[in-house]
Amino acid sequence: MASGWVLLSRGDVRPVIEEARARPDWPRSRKITIVGGASFEPADTLAERLAQLESWGVNYVRITCADAEQQALFASDYLRLAPARPSR
Repeated sequence: MASGWVLLSRGDVRPVIEEARARPDWPRSRKITIVGGASFEPADTLAERLAQLESWGVNYVRITCADAEQQALFASDYLRLAPARPSR
């Protein structure tokens, strides 16, 4: 059984998350994955946006890039900061 929720909304998802979490049928007995989205802009403050999403309960993020150049820039600037995961 899946335990997650992928937000398809763009922009301010905080009210969407708050409304869902306030419902009596929201699963409180187990952890649930909430996936939000963020657009990568080289001049943007992505770190601030990620912290904002995390404060709302989003624990996974889907990053979109406008083109391959932005994707390469994101990889060089941010992926090196990600903690290493053990290989399986």
